[in-house]
Amino acid sequence: MKLITIDAWGTLIQYDSNELKKHIVSKILDKLKIFDLTFRFEYVFEKFVETDKYIRDLRIEEGRCISPIKTIEIFLQKLGLDINTIEFIKYEIQNSIIDAVVSYDKYYKPDDLDYVLQKLTNSGFKLIIASNIVFWPSYATRIVIDKLGLSKYFTAQVYADEVGFVKPYPKFYKEILKKIGIEKPEVIIHIGDSIREDLVYSLINNVVGIVFDVKKSIVKDYYVELIPNKIFAVSKFIHVLDVLRKLNLMS
Repeated sequence: MKLITIDAWGTLIQYDSNELKKHIVSKILDKLKIFDLTFRFEYVFEKFVETDKYIRDLRIEEGRCISPIKTIEIFLQKLGLDINTIEFIKYEIQNSIIDAVVSYDKYYKPDDLDYVLQKLTNSGFKLIIASNIVFWPSYATRIVIDKLGLSKYFTAQVYADEVGFVKPYPKFYKEILKKIGIEKPEVIIHIGDSIREDLVYSLINNVVGIVFDVKKSIVKDYYVELIPNKIFAVSKFIHVLDVLRKLNLMS
């Protein structure tokens, strides 16, 4: 079996990170007002971003998934709310975040993504979404993936909150193989936009890694080979096909 795992956020799903966070914070503020809790937008936004970074750092340090509801508890603590208030409102806040993520209408796909995914499928590759989570549970991401018309290309979707482990750690990789019922694929490639999570994931698990360099900080055009036959960076999704041809995995 030829297997390609692909990250969701920042790879398949393109968006303005700052704008999405603002949209989420607005929804949170609306919900807090229902409970007579009033905060400045700037303060809540700051604590949201701070929590996001804290969770991303923590999961790398500990190698485990921090659940979305636990993340929300930490966020509300950072806002200065007491334990009783947090217990009373945390699920309502979670619902407001999910609503914000699902209702956001400015997601878009990389150029040529559908063409590339169809080409990979036609060439015999099994495609799996492999993604971490922070503030919202995986089913919200599944909804966004479906709205973008991408679900049809994937054999399975594997998310950190469903398996209890995170990229870049090997346990996450093993859960993917368990999900598809195979111990050792003939070929496995991972595509993602994060150096710390996706590129390191490829190195730790000894799979071919392709960094989708959306910001073009590594490669301005086409693709670059960072480690011979092992790690690549592409400027556009279409160049994934060029990397696979270079590796003699496609004609």
